[in-house]
Amino acid sequence: METAILSLVKEYPQYKFPGHRDRKQSENSGEEFRDDILIPFLNKNKGKKIIIDLSGATGYPPSFLDEAFAGCIERGIMDIIEAEIKGIDEVERERIQRYIGKAIDKKEKGSGK
Repeated sequence: METAILSLVKEYPQYKFPGHRDRKQSENSGEEFRDDILIPFLNKNKGKKIIIDLSGATGYPPSFLDEAFAGCIERGIMDIIEAEIKGIDEVERERIQRYIGKAIDKKEKGSGK
């Protein structure tokens, strides 16, 4: 299977200093990353193994991670579930998985499943 890698800080150096949840709160927000970079990347690379490399940042606010990753699920972009997230510590990786899981649960409850 072909692999597609998104190296966030290498490709978008401004994300060395990630912002908060929403565009209105800060530059380099989770919302901006999700809508302008992550979702287009996932859509362009459907059917490929996805690796998202988050290394090189000064640290990711929880609100950034929640908005970026759970926000994909909320918008029906389920490909994020299978993505391999690299370049962050285990606590941040578990946090992302928890946010995705909660978004899936919320989506399923909302659809009556």
